[in-house]
Amino acid sequence: MGLRRIAARLNESGVRARSGGGWTPASLASLLRNPAYAGDYKRGKVRIPENHPAIVDRAVFELAQAAILIRRPQ
Repeated sequence: MGLRRIAARLNESGVRARSGGGWTPASLASLLRNPAYAGDYKRGKVRIPENHPAIVDRAVFELAQAAILIRRPQ
């Protein structure tokens, strides 16, 4: 399922983004690529792995990153 379809389903279900607005493919892409959810701190070139408790299992985060790379247009 692509980002457009996921965003549409979230919006149809009434699930709101943190801002209170609807979901867009861009907002979902940003969320899926954000290493903070896996517990990493990243700012500029500074990256601190396991800086805080993860809310997404590291293996699940890595699977998502691999899926994003596979689906990326060449």
